[in-house]
Amino acid sequence: MAGIAKTVFDRFRFLVEIDGMKNTGFQKVKLPDIECDTIEYREGGANKPLKEPGQWKVGDAELSLGVTTNDEFIAWLDKVKSKGQSDKRNLSIIALDASGKEIGRWNIYGAFIKAVKYEDLDATSNEKWIETITLACDDIYRVK
Repeated sequence: MAGIAKTVFDRFRFLVEIDGMKNTGFQKVKLPDIECDTIEYREGGANKPLKEPGQWKVGDAELSLGVTTNDEFIAWLDKVKSKGQSDKRNLSIIALDASGKEIGRWNIYGAFIKAVKYEDLDATSNEKWIETITLACDDIYRVK
């Protein structure tokens, strides 16, 4: 991915890849927190409880200050609102350095749009601006 052409995405260091399309960029990304419930129990007459891992939970991802030239991405946003369908997708969040080289990648599974906040519109721009998208996620793995 080195040597990306100079585009509107130059200032967006996080790309979102859905179904192989990398034409949605964000300036800020909050990756989902991963947390394990703790089960405490006492064995016999112990004074302090023992602890065991319980169920794992994956939090929400937040993508902020974004722009897209992808009508399919916007259609995904609109599908949730207009048809009331969750439309879960698998996606990758790709971190880029200043030269456009990929330096990190996180794969998110079973994501659906939980909330969208739009930016003010600009009639002189062709891009579709997105302020913040919150994604509920089933799972996340760092792969690079």
